[in-house]
Amino acid sequence: MTCGVRSRKASAISRRASARSSASDSADTETSARTVESASEAPVSLTDSKTMTVNSPIWIKGQEKVTPRYAPAVGEHSDEVLRAAGYSDTEIGALRGEGVIG
Repeated sequence: MTCGVRSRKASAISRRASARSSASDSADTETSARTVESASEAPVSLTDSKTMTVNSPIWIKGQEKVTPRYAPAVGEHSDEVLRAAGYSDTEIGALRGEGVIG
């Protein structure tokens, strides 16, 4: 009977060790995946600049990743947006003259 108890204990210990090993393997795989993901998010330079930034962590299947760039300055695209909305150059000039747009 003692032999049976020892055998069950040994079997239980073996199962736990095996489970730990599987968990460890899984953690190693997860860590590797995180490392690869982190490498893809390494700092990159902004378009036409030496300034570094963090690359976007978002990947869209079938789409090429866009290089990070500076945000537009305030009013940088006002003329284009207003023209697309139907304003004439004269109207845009009047808005600019009144200080409505920069």
